[in-house]
Order: sequence, then C-alpha cells, then structure tokens
Amino acid sequence: MSRFTEATQEPYDIISELVAKEFPNLAGARFEVIFDTKKRKSGNRLVFGRIQATGDLLQYLSSDKDNPEGVDYIMYLDANLWENMDNFDKKRLVYHELCHCEVDLDKKKPYGIKDHEIQMFESEVDYNSDDPKWTLRLATMLESLYDGN
Repeated sequence: MSRFTEATQEPYDIISELVAKEFPNLAGARFEVIFDTKKRKSGNRLVFGRIQATGDLLQYLSSDKDNPEGVDYIMYLDANLWENMDNFDKKRLVYHELCHCEVDLDKKKPYGIKDHEIQMFESEVDYNSDDPKWTLRLATMLESLYDGN
C-alpha cells in the first residue's frame, strides 16, 4: 500500500479561499495536495504538513491534459490529523503551509519556498489570535492518534 493517497476536494477549497482572501500573490500558482498516511517526524516533532515548490521534473510528472504545465507546489497533509481536525484547524494548517510560499515574478521559476521567520510566521500571530497555541493542541492530538505506531 502506498504511503500517499489522493486528497479530497476539501483542502483545495480551503487553498482557493485562503489565496483569494489572504495570499493574492499566489493567485496564479497551481497546487497539488496529497495525504500522507504515515507518521512523519522532523527532529523530535511530528509533522502536520509540508509544502514544496516543484522543479522541472515534478512539474513534468504532475502535468496532464487538464494541466499541461503541471503544478507549482505540492502540499502534503497528515491524513490521520486531517480526518480528526475541525474546519478551523484545517484552515490554520493550510494557512501555515501557504506562508511558506514565496513568489518572485521576476524569476524564470517564480514560485519558491521560504523557511519560518520564527517557529511559525509573523502573519500567523494575528490570523491565529483566537487560538495562539493551536499547534500544541494539534501535536497532542496527532501524538495520541499515533500512540502505539
């Protein structure tokens, strides 16, 4: 069985909503979303999601008749976490991943990735002001989902 599965429409809808409201610089970017079905860690921390900009090979591999240029970004979301989160947390997670996207339209490949400014991104402080410790809450949830695995 593959580690990755095709995402549902829901994360695409959230991406579209957030790009329209919060990330107008990403209006021309094309996204692929994949659910990761296995526990992933970076250091000692569980990974909720990640995003990568595609290079020539991934753009080629992601191209098809409906999307001949392929995608600019691939977003990976933990499938277990996604299934157990409410809509607010799903938006928080997608928002965080979109914060990693960097756009420079003067470059041949305008879509890139940037690292965290702090543990999260400065713009997230206001966006998540109603729940500033959302990542700790989700880490606890994800850890309990993977207990014994």
